Amino acid sequence: MSTAADATRDALYAAILTHPDEDTPRLIFADYLDEQGDLHRAEFIRLQCRFALMNEWDDGYTAVDVRCRRLIAEHPEWLDPLRQLNTDLLNQPGAFLTHWGRGSHSGFRRGFSSVVSALPEWFAQSGHELFARFPIESAGFHLDYELARTALADGSHLARLRELSISLWSEEQEGLEALVSARRMEQIRHLGVYSEVIAVDPFHALLNAPQFAALETFQIWSDCGDPGPRQPPDAIRELDQNSWLLGLRGLAMDGDVFEGLTDRLTRDSNWNPRLQRLFLRGYLGPYGQIAPADAARVAAGVRSGWFDAAHDLDLSACDFEGLILKGLATRAVRPIRVTLPGRNRTGYQKGMEVRAGFLATNWLSEVRVLKSKRVGGAEINELVRSRLPGVLRVLEMPRGSLTGGHLSDLLDVPDGWPHLESLNVLNNPIPDGALKEFLSRIERFPHLISLSVGDKKPAPQFLAQLAASPQAAQFRELRLNVPLSTTTADALARSSYLAELDLLSVMEGEAEPAALDRLRRRFGARLTLEAPPPRESE
Repeated sequence: MSTAADATRDALYAAILTHPDEDTPRLIFADYLDEQGDLHRAEFIRLQCRFALMNEWDDGYTAVDVRCRRLIAEHPEWLDPLRQLNTDLLNQPGAFLTHWGRGSHSGFRRGFSSVVSALPEWFAQSGHELFARFPIESAGFHLDYELARTALADGSHLARLRELSISLWSEEQEGLEALVSARRMEQIRHLGVYSEVIAVDPFHALLNAPQFAALETFQIWSDCGDPGPRQPPDAIRELDQNSWLLGLRGLAMDGDVFEGLTDRLTRDSNWNPRLQRLFLRGYLGPYGQIAPADAARVAAGVRSGWFDAAHDLDLSACDFEGLILKGLATRAVRPIRVTLPGRNRTGYQKGMEVRAGFLATNWLSEVRVLKSKRVGGAEINELVRSRLPGVLRVLEMPRGSLTGGHLSDLLDVPDGWPHLESLNVLNNPIPDGALKEFLSRIERFPHLISLSVGDKKPAPQFLAQLAASPQAAQFRELRLNVPLSTTTADALARSSYLAELDLLSVMEGEAEPAALDRLRRRFGARLTLEAPPPRESE
């Protein structure tokens, strides 16, 4: 029998479905859940509404992210309604639905399941049932067959989406043509296209399609261009002044396509700088060698005013980062988040020199988030001498050659790291004793709450210090790529200083099953036990 409480809950949830873009109905629903004693779900909704408005460099971002992930881990039942809908509809031919989310929040956005993938034909036929139960805002489709493309063309079922991801691993031209002709796309703000091959003519048509005029971000990845005489960069070189591409706030693309964009930018000098986020991958020229003529054109385009508002640069998969950074450094661009590659096709040493060179300048003085794989001593030397220790919120340097001496260099920064919230130095050859010393001097990192360390080797001194140290109470997330022994597993399980820890990830190692069970009982869903590394053959 339905109760008054059920009716109230249904009415409040209906308001969320009716106004999916607004936070107020969600926060009212959270207040109601508080009154009903569902405190964790109420907290989760409020946290995710806050999280949706934050950037990674904002104070408190790491704490909100970690807490959200803990709540999801402890409440798998929150996904049950989506699982049930999937079960209800699987008897329909071709039906498929699952949570499909970017990041680590399992498809939840602002407190509710909002991200799905589905067959387009099912979405066209029965998507109304999905929207009737969930505030869906993002969907991913494959367009590799005719029925899917026909379903996409109607578009009536897409009107409530804000984000669309398209995958094309065959029949790429037909898939892009279907996307160009799709209707009801005016509400889409974020579009991603992932294609084995970029067919040039429909790609050019897509970049000029008026139904995508409201796009804010666009991502285009491919494994290769069109085999014909015209290539994907040509589609951008031929862009009209009114193309929506030129008004984006976020852009992610391959290097060869980016070369076409920089060519296009050099033909006009008056640009309204709106682009805030740039993500590049790939390289220019054969084997990463940039021909002088190409380099000159790319550098000229990067120096155009179109990039002046860029503050988020992801060059992690880019082999020509030095060229891009040098071009932007000539402008007034001051990045806030920078992700650098862990290798360079011109050589590891060359890549390290490029990164170290920029750390030695004041150009990166406003950076709050710095990420780079395979960092070496040269970069650490420049990092500790720069202004960055005083302003960084997030520092990630995994899979590098950092040693105990380098970790000591980080500890010896004169004024410490007053704002750093997250530090990732996973898979660096930092010895056990150095990790122990780091923990004993953790006051150098007063706001550090997320720590990722270890290189798959035992660190009994560090783990013992962690379990017994009052300073460990400041952590909310520990990712320890360190194998456990029975002794260290029991020490962690007994530690009173880890009571407030939200998430713990550690390797099973050679700990006895009973010790691992005790650890599981202590931390429950907050614990992730990674499989031990394979034994080396004798």
